[in-house]
Amino acid sequence: MATRVKELKVNGATRPVDADPERSLLSVLRDDLQLTGSKYGCGEGKCGACTVLIDGLAAHSCTARVGRGRQGDHHNATGTRLRSMPLVPQGVVKS
Repeated sequence: MATRVKELKVNGATRPVDADPERSLLSVLRDDLQLTGSKYGCGEGKCGACTVLIDGLAAHSCTARVGRGRQGDHHNATGTRLRSMPLVPQGVVKS
């Protein structure tokens, strides 16, 4: 049995959690920590609605498992500073 995740470093602060390591990072951020800046979109890591920064790199939190990060990872869910991403993939938009 995998060890449960007991804490996450989020936006510079260590936050207590009690999560199964196979849960998505998105579900832990939204449901356990009430950080709703990251949104559920496609659930496949394609649309970008769930994008967070992990150690300064963009990642899709809907496909990232909370137990697979290294200790000290930074998961920024609110006030995330990313370049703006289109909500609709560019190939879908017709002029």
